[in-house]
Amino acid sequence: MICITTILIVAHAASLDTCTRSLLRKRLRSGGGSGGMNEVEELHRRCVCVPYCGMLVAVEGKRWHLQEPPIPCLSYKENSDFDWRHFYGSSSCSLGFK
Repeated sequence: MICITTILIVAHAASLDTCTRSLLRKRLRSGGGSGGMNEVEELHRRCVCVPYCGMLVAVEGKRWHLQEPPIPCLSYKENSDFDWRHFYGSSSCSLGFK
């Protein structure tokens, strides 16, 4: 018998990252103090790169992994460089978060 697990996570901006880190067996990012920024500044920098209707697709195999979303995100000037692959790494949106 094949069992398929489907999880729908509806989240806003930086929560996309927070809600998928443990599925991917990644350490949660620490808050605040990164590069001399306070927590509000760091949160803003994480959020600004996630477009309206930004999407991550996590697929379960032997381990959970991200794959390219089936539809493109709506984006605008501030976040036109959104790349779902950034959520794999230790930095968020190539802005130096660890």
